Amino acid sequence: MTGIAGLVDVVVDPLGTVTRLRLMIEAFLLRRRWRERQPTDPLERFIVLCWRRTGSNWLCGLLHGHPEILMHNELFNESDVHTYHRKDLVDGKWTYEQRDTHPGRFLKEMFHNVVDPRGLMRTVGFKSFPEHYWDHGRPNITLTRIFDRLLQNPAIKKVVLERRNMLAVYVSMVRSKVLSAYMVRDYSDVPIRINILELQQFIDRYQSQYKSYYTKSLRSGSPIHTIRYEDMVESPERFDAEIKSLWQFLGVDDGVIAKGLKENVLQNKRDIRYAIENYDEVEFAFRHTSLAPYLGEIAPVEETATATPVLDPPLKDHRWGILLPICSRGDETDPEKCFSAIDGLFSTLVDTVPKKIERACLEVHFGIDSGDVVFDSPASEARLAAMAEKAGLGKSKFMVLHELEGKICHIWNCLAQEAHRNGCEFLVLLGDDVRLKTAGWKRGIERRFWDIASKRQLPFGFACVSFNDVNFRNFPTFPVVHTGHLARCRRLFPRRLINQGGDPFLFELYKRWGASEFCFEYELENTIGGMDEARYTKRTIRWNSEQLTTYIDKLEGNDAAVNEHQAEEKRSRPAALTDKGKRIPCIDVVVPTFRLDVEILSRIVALRASVPATISFWIVIDNPDAKSEKLNAVRAMEKLENNYAINIREHDKNHGVSAARNTGIAYSNADFIVLLDDDVKPDPGLLDAYIGGIMRHPRANVFVGLAELSPAKTLWSKAMMACNVIGFYYIAEDRPFPPWGVTANLCVRGRTSRIRFKHKFPHTGGGEDIDYCIRSNQFKGAIVSVPGASVEHPWWADGSASSIGHVMGWAQGESLCVDDPDLKQYIFLTLPNVAEWTLLSLVLAPFWQPRALLLASLAAALIQMLLRSRSFYSRVSVNEGGRMRRCIIGFVGSLIVLCQEMARVVAHLDRMKFANLLWRFDWYCKQQMSYRAAQKTAHIIVSIVYVSTFILVYR
Repeated sequence: MTGIAGLVDVVVDPLGTVTRLRLMIEAFLLRRRWRERQPTDPLERFIVLCWRRTGSNWLCGLLHGHPEILMHNELFNESDVHTYHRKDLVDGKWTYEQRDTHPGRFLKEMFHNVVDPRGLMRTVGFKSFPEHYWDHGRPNITLTRIFDRLLQNPAIKKVVLERRNMLAVYVSMVRSKVLSAYMVRDYSDVPIRINILELQQFIDRYQSQYKSYYTKSLRSGSPIHTIRYEDMVESPERFDAEIKSLWQFLGVDDGVIAKGLKENVLQNKRDIRYAIENYDEVEFAFRHTSLAPYLGEIAPVEETATATPVLDPPLKDHRWGILLPICSRGDETDPEKCFSAIDGLFSTLVDTVPKKIERACLEVHFGIDSGDVVFDSPASEARLAAMAEKAGLGKSKFMVLHELEGKICHIWNCLAQEAHRNGCEFLVLLGDDVRLKTAGWKRGIERRFWDIASKRQLPFGFACVSFNDVNFRNFPTFPVVHTGHLARCRRLFPRRLINQGGDPFLFELYKRWGASEFCFEYELENTIGGMDEARYTKRTIRWNSEQLTTYIDKLEGNDAAVNEHQAEEKRSRPAALTDKGKRIPCIDVVVPTFRLDVEILSRIVALRASVPATISFWIVIDNPDAKSEKLNAVRAMEKLENNYAINIREHDKNHGVSAARNTGIAYSNADFIVLLDDDVKPDPGLLDAYIGGIMRHPRANVFVGLAELSPAKTLWSKAMMACNVIGFYYIAEDRPFPPWGVTANLCVRGRTSRIRFKHKFPHTGGGEDIDYCIRSNQFKGAIVSVPGASVEHPWWADGSASSIGHVMGWAQGESLCVDDPDLKQYIFLTLPNVAEWTLLSLVLAPFWQPRALLLASLAAALIQMLLRSRSFYSRVSVNEGGRMRRCIIGFVGSLIVLCQEMARVVAHLDRMKFANLLWRFDWYCKQQMSYRAAQKTAHIIVSIVYVSTFILVYR
């Protein structure tokens, strides 16, 4: 977790006067450059900046109806020149080809050639959409340049038409496109299905475009008038007030009654929820966004269908295949011990499946290593078959496997395929060291498969059910699957699995549909292996990334066939899953804890999603030396339920917050991981907000949540707010695509990401979040904000001055970013800051001009603090009291910035990294180049003051 002081310089330049002067000069030059009006041209000019389906046709009709306004429509529409005066100004004069070839001349003629037989016209304008200057998603350089010149022309008034309800805009766009009707036709009964990703991309473009409208127009000093569609339709009185304000802005008679065109009719007369077939999905995805108020206004749909009843499973004796690899390794000299182990397994089958008719449905498939001194012989096979028959089990099958010694996953694959060919319906993975303990497990597990199919609306058998291993609780050893798994995937596991990971692989695979469950009531015991030494060398591979993704695609039917054989095999599979059986979110929450505050941790693990989801919590204890009562209280939180688990892991010593997060990430197999600090209080809707963010941005690698601090009450906490040391805690509110976010509240890509936190950063945090996020920021949109995912973060040291130690600790971690090879593109060189000039003075003072050097450092520090105090003063609320108190808060804020600079210099010296001096890190990662300019300017001023003072005193 990192806090950067002084980021306010991006918004408020230390040289406020210089900035204002520069803007004044720019505005003057722009006005002079665009002084286009001629004495013979008395008309004012304006442009309506808007987006499709925001009510622009309606507004243009109203403007056209005013006798003093010459209104064009979409002059730069790609397909044609649209104007209400086509006959007089366009026909026989301009085609769309001529317009695109000579856009400047065309525009000048549209503005200057006036159709005004009665001499009433006072202003002329047209409507503009963003796509008018693009060619199918690609910018047209010529037209884009014309549009930018229009925005920067202060002589042209800007009317910005905005519609807050972006969902309504998008729905209207899609429906009108379906019907190819943009004005007259009623599309109330036209249903659509919304793609969440496409809707989010539209919202991003929509918001970015309107921001550009305002930014470019304000920079040029253009007059701007904003009209909001919702205000226009609120009431007749509000409509009249908005229109009158518009007339006054355009400088026309405000007494004219606005009349629209007859073609402008209301195209949608029903609640738009009826138009969206997947409304519930859309509502959830955008529940925690700026769209939420408009989703809330939509009336619920009347329920027309009843819930699907959960039926009792049909009475049927399903055939089971017991997949049983056996070997005598380690007991070759004692064959009776080998047979005794298998007999022990069979005896527990007799005890736990007492009905003979049910036991007869259990068919044992033995897997024997070729050359096994005990089992690889006809006599041994006959003896094993007799043992199974005596136990009342079904037919025994034997497979002698070559060159698969110790490759238990490969053996299970072979046995599963053989069982499938022999007509078995359920497959259970067992070993000769397993002892079943609970009666009724066969019927109980079959019932659980039926319940999962009914509850999740999945095909019967589309599930994975695990016994409860008394020696390895919370781990899905010896799972049960249906042979439908083989019909879809051909194999039980990927070929790359050798002898580890098979059990959790199957369980994690079906977790994606909420179809993996433990049967806690049915217990077994694994007497050899598990966490202890096995009879073979354990080999683990990374199975939870590409291997798991491949099998997920196979189960969904989305895997690609690369040859005719695979195409034929794919056609023979069961039908692909329907929307009813769609995947559910799989999210883990990782919390490293040093404080061991059970009250806070209990609030975190109480988080739930309001939609079906698989949630696991990983609490990593990084303080083994804590009091035993605290450790035991946290350990007691461990809990396992289906689709919900609390897992506790412990470090043998304090490794630091980065290592603790890596431990949790390593244990997780989830698609996404939420990282929380152990001192935050999450909002109950945090998981919903992150799941919605994932739905809207499925390709993103990092989702930045909001970390809100309680209202500042102390002088020190108010100064921290003023100097913006905690600016990135609120970055999710300010930027849709931030460069990074603090790890107090972050969601990152899980099993498919190999990025981990570097251990070089301080144990308490600082810099590791910057480094992690930047390495994850591989493409535009890789890091997105989810402001709806919020946590309450406490003030360090209750907001007292002692928290400066925490702030300086951040600075030590941040100093590591300067020489990190992964971050070198974001560093830049400046003149020395106050801390570096002071260092130079302290080094030279014992030998030469101590008075001049120290006074120069003092003068530079005072100037910097005064400039920053002035800047921070403007950020202090006027409710804080008089000017003196606000000045004090600003001054303390500048002191915090100075302390951070000093801490970074000390950190460089402590690590003997003298070359890092004068180099700064761009905390905005090139998203806002003015930050670099502001830093360089501030250091130039400090350097001038230092050198000037030194020269004056020296003389």
